[in-house]
Amino acid sequence: MTATATWSAWSCKVRLVVEDDAVLAAASSELVRLLDQVDRAANRFRPDSELSKANTLHGRPVPV
Repeated sequence: MTATATWSAWSCKVRLVVEDDAVLAAASSELVRLLDQVDRAANRFRPDSELSKANTLHGRPVPV
């Protein structure tokens, strides 16, 4: 039986649909974790993101 979870992230609506309702909670947690990782790496509005750190170096090499 399919199951759906819906929430907001990044000013957008997120909709997760899984085929097995028994895995919905775990899949939702994993997706929230993944979206958080992407946000921490690539959010141009977060001064602590990897992207913001790279931008402050004005083209010089930076580990990300």
